Amino acid sequence: MNIFEAFNLTRNELVFTRAVPEFTFEELGKATKRLPARRAPGPSGIPNESYLFKRARAASPICVQCLSHEDTAEHTLFACEEWEPFREELISRLGHRPSVFDVEDLVCGPEYEALPENPVEKVRALEEAEERFRLFYEMVERIMTAKEEEERARQVDEVRTAEP
Repeated sequence: MNIFEAFNLTRNELVFTRAVPEFTFEELGKATKRLPARRAPGPSGIPNESYLFKRARAASPICVQCLSHEDTAEHTLFACEEWEPFREELISRLGHRPSVFDVEDLVCGPEYEALPENPVEKVRALEEAEERFRLFYEMVERIMTAKEEEERARQVDEVRTAEP
């Protein structure tokens, strides 16, 4: 259901199954076109060697931070030990290391049917979901920023070593 289909004319209200409304790929595409160009080289906005390697812009698809796995967005955000300090707050809040399987709940929040009936408990559950989203967003932003800065520094070093 997209945001336009979510409006119930009979009851004059929006009806969603998640705390954050679902959206279509078309809506997502329109939103991503508004993002700044050249934010990062990966298709997910996260610079990664795998993406660069496929475009002949990196010597290897292996992660330059841990040197043990293919560098993908999933590896960067959820597996690479280099970025573990950036995950600590979210790990503490979730009670486990985040994974790709947590993303839907972190971004969209709980399903409405799963929320408590009690209004006070419902507000607490939604506030918890909002805090988890904030921590996830912060984790992604901090990892992306640090990784971009490292990539830019590596590019500068490569140019310096290539100069006579």
